[in-house]
Amino acid sequence: MQNNFFVIPPLNDTSNFAFETALVLAKNNLVVLYNHASPISIFRLTSNQKLFQIVKKNLYKVRPLHILPFERFSVIYRLNQKFALFMILFWGVVMRKKDSAIFWLFHPSLIWMVNARNFLFLFKPKFLYDCVDFFSVDYTKSLSKSDGIALLNESEMLKKADLVTANSLTLLQYCRKFRMNVHLVAQGFRLQSFNKNSLAGKMKFTTDKPIVGYAGGINKRLDVQLLTKLVTQNKQWTFIFWGPTQTSIPRKLKKLLAAKNVITGESKKGEIASIIQQFDVAIIPYSKNPFNFHSFPVKLFEYFYCGKPVVSSPINELRHYSKYVAIANTTSEWQSKLTLYTKRSWNKTLAHEQKKIAISHSWKNKIAQTEVALERQL
Repeated sequence: MQNNFFVIPPLNDTSNFAFETALVLAKNNLVVLYNHASPISIFRLTSNQKLFQIVKKNLYKVRPLHILPFERFSVIYRLNQKFALFMILFWGVVMRKKDSAIFWLFHPSLIWMVNARNFLFLFKPKFLYDCVDFFSVDYTKSLSKSDGIALLNESEMLKKADLVTANSLTLLQYCRKFRMNVHLVAQGFRLQSFNKNSLAGKMKFTTDKPIVGYAGGINKRLDVQLLTKLVTQNKQWTFIFWGPTQTSIPRKLKKLLAAKNVITGESKKGEIASIIQQFDVAIIPYSKNPFNFHSFPVKLFEYFYCGKPVVSSPINELRHYSKYVAIANTTSEWQSKLTLYTKRSWNKTLAHEQKKIAISHSWKNKIAQTEVALERQL
């Protein structure tokens, strides 16, 4: 697709779904990362505040401008949201002369944008819902009233969007409870960061012990109770937890990360491959809840590209990769599977197959598959 105008609200996630999508689309289209959650009131606008920020050619970060006063009243705030969308579409479609306006949405809470369709009718916008996670459940809380609201938003989004894509068979099956016309696309894997140079990075771990490694966000998704048992009972292994610490983490997790046989840290994107390359076995130790069970971790393909055996908590989508991923339901199962993989070398044929799978899930392939469906819709 070429010469279109894409509006993509950012998603707060370590996989950078919105940003990676924007980078690919910006090669042939005008793209705005629309930070709807940080509007600027025209009455408080100063010279230090930037509405537009250039990221690269054809790619901008934009904060909406709210022009009506008294937006402490919800009805005024919602009107400001609509006027701001109108202005950004006027800039992209009319002033920059782009063919079509397309909203690429990653979260069901953005249903209000779809519901503003009639207000934006002059631009004939299309709305794509790219379902990348099970957002109807907040994994940091027990099931609550907010989960019910999220479910209502998602069901409405799935019914009203012009196009819906899902990045896993698990989410595809879930989305088809609300509409049958859902397109399966690749996950989206940062292939450009996993090249020959990145695999030969400078960061080296000085240990003569087998390495059990995790690469990804250090957050509440991790099963702290499980990891505490594994770390304390296996001094013969070095555990690596490599990635950014997100929000506030539980005290028990902080204590775990301070253990003598644990190494922590984080790197730039281009250096992650060299970290994973040093793992003897890669792990996805998520706690058991509906959000994690329905997820499809991008780190799987990072592990696959580096040709590593994987042990994971129960995640439905990973059943389709049982040739390369061992699912562990209990601490004893984790112990036995990790013991197995730390004592023997991983099969080179399986490692080659894993790399091919990872490449097939590149961001370029994901966007190409989605564009085919979009072109049919347009």
